[in-house]
Amino acid sequence: MAMGMGFSIMAVLQGLVAILCIAVLSNFGEPLHPGLGLLLPLGLNQGPGQALSMGNAWEEISGLHSGGQIGLILAASGFFWSIVFGIPLAIYGQKKGWIQQKPEPTKKYENESTEDINTHIMIIALIYLLTFGILYALSTGPLAQEPKHMSMLWGFHFLIALILALCTRSLWSKIGFSLSNTTLTQITNTTVDFVTCSALIAVQLSILQENVWVISILSITGMLTT
Repeated sequence: MAMGMGFSIMAVLQGLVAILCIAVLSNFGEPLHPGLGLLLPLGLNQGPGQALSMGNAWEEISGLHSGGQIGLILAASGFFWSIVFGIPLAIYGQKKGWIQQKPEPTKKYENESTEDINTHIMIIALIYLLTFGILYALSTGPLAQEPKHMSMLWGFHFLIALILALCTRSLWSKIGFSLSNTTLTQITNTTVDFVTCSALIAVQLSILQENVWVISILSITGMLTT
């Protein structure tokens, strides 16, 4: 509950502060797209995948120039601030007694087989295939004439995948597949590392140079607020 409240409050606070920054900058110079402010909580709070997806969607819907790339850059800056300030702050908090960690029991992975990991990966891939199928059916059917709505749905594809995963969780055990939280966590950690590196590599320096002042102000303000 604490983490859920923390993420939600921080995302709203980051968004409000970022939109205020955009409003101030627009008053002193060329008008800026308000979507730039909304990219900050996506990048710092949600991560590169969501920032890229929604940034690209807003490019098509509202003309946010280089929205996907700016979202990626803000997400990359979030990783930078987390390393430079977040880790030392966490260590300081532990020394001060602000953070109390319960010792976890030693976990054994002898029973985790390659076949078991492959099964989990297969189920994850199937969930994403179903997600793609739902979105494709909507884009060629009921919402074929609503490209703006479809762009938003594609941007929120991770929520559709999450709902499908939760709804089908009990189904897999009933048909003979036993899901392990340990294995899912291992896959998640590896995937997050891969996506993080991919996001950093995908940043286009030309977009950063073109928007360096706006990005710097948003990123630094977001870091101080967080």
